Amino acid sequence: MQDHEPSSLIPLHDGMVLSFINYEIRVNLEKKDQDVLDKESTAIHGRIQEMQQSASAMQNLGSTMPAQNPTPVVEEPVTVEAAQENLEEAKVAEKEAEEKAAKEAAEAEEAARVAEAAAALAEKERAEAEAAAKALEEAAELAEKERAEAEAAKAKAALEADDVEEAKDNAEYYEKAAEAQDAVADAAEAKAEVAEEEAKKEDAEADTAEAEAAAAAAVAEKERAEAEAIKNDATATAAEKAKAE
Repeated sequence: MQDHEPSSLIPLHDGMVLSFINYEIRVNLEKKDQDVLDKESTAIHGRIQEMQQSASAMQNLGSTMPAQNPTPVVEEPVTVEAAQENLEEAKVAEKEAEEKAAKEAAEAEEAARVAEAAAALAEKERAEAEAAAKALEEAAELAEKERAEAEAAKAKAALEADDVEEAKDNAEYYEKAAEAQDAVADAAEAKAEVAEEEAKKEDAEADTAEAEAAAAAAVAEKERAEAEAIKNDATATAAEKAKAE
């Protein structure tokens, strides 16, 4: 049974119970690495070789032992009392064997029941462990989700704070720009007033120059008229003088 390998026609699974007449076998599937399998395979082959060597040694020993004459069997007379006694002993031995077999069967059943209860308990604990692991995983996912949401909220708050700060900076910038534009407008207005005053002054000077030109023109016209009169008087005088001569 130690070297027995189950048939590949029987689908085995972890925790499977194979029931026989007086015992049960519970299947526990264990995952093993290739190194462990290689070591176990080497150990099995070594054991098979040892068994083969032991069998060969026994055969060689049997072939080398000298043949012995068979021991003669001496038949002893059996009385009725001895037969009855042997029969009673056989019945007692049979009863003891039956009681022993029943006790062993009961012990085997109890062991099977205990093993089954232990397996059920282990299955329950495994289910509870899986449920706890699942709950822990869900809690971790929820915590990760909440952490991500907190990070997003923090980033949003920081962005909004940056926007508020930027808006504040922009307001201050535009306010300063407006003040600068007002100053420029005031300077332009003052410059316009100065230009207007200069224009008025130039207009006054132009009027003065125009009046002076008009006065000069009048003087010139007077002088021209006087010169024309003098000329006319001179012409008349010359004519009269020429007529007199």
